[in-house]
Amino acid sequence: MANTEIHVGDVGTIFELTIKDDDGVVDLTSGTVDIKIQDPGLNVDTKPGTIDGDPTTGIVRYTTVSGDIDEEGCWQIQAVVTLPGGTWSSDIQQFEVFPNL
Repeated sequence: MANTEIHVGDVGTIFELTIKDDDGVVDLTSGTVDIKIQDPGLNVDTKPGTIDGDPTTGIVRYTTVSGDIDEEGCWQIQAVVTLPGGTWSSDIQQFEVFPNL
């Protein structure tokens, strides 16, 4: 997750999620990832995520582009990972988007 305050219209905000299961970090080798982002109005947009560096660390990322963060309020984010054995969804995480002056 981003570790700084996020504002409406921010571009380049990096969201980082670590994919885990009951056995610990998931090895994402041969995997792909999509990132679902839900705005305060409950609209869900799916974006292509990236596997960050060594896929055995289970870290995925999404970097916002223009138009992604267009409303203040409580947002949610979730990764959907596809591996040769199936497709799984991560835990849902929340983040707050603040207005600008």
